[in-house]
Amino acid sequence: MEDVLTQKIGNYIKLFAIAVLSILLFYNVYENNRSKEQLKQSTKTADSLEALINKYEFDYTVLKNHANELDSLIKIRKDSILIIRKKFYVYRDKEIKNPDEATKYIINFLKD
Repeated sequence: MEDVLTQKIGNYIKLFAIAVLSILLFYNVYENNRSKEQLKQSTKTADSLEALINKYEFDYTVLKNHANELDSLIKIRKDSILIIRKKFYVYRDKEIKNPDEATKYIINFLKD
């Protein structure tokens, strides 16, 4: 009887071990598939972030070029204003008293 009981316990232990090993094998396969999916998702995220970085770098370059153009235009206008200021003092000698003198003043100023 003890032999039969020992044999049954041995069989139960073997079945339990097989069940545990089957569960571990199933869990390993499941985790492997899940890891692959996570890797695919993180690769997609990395690719989309890289595309966004490239887009923003391009936009930055375009805006920087535009800002440089505007800066050069501002410098040209600033130089023009300085020239106008220097020339303006030439015509400040006389006081303008009527509209005809103002018109002559503007025409002479624009000629110079």
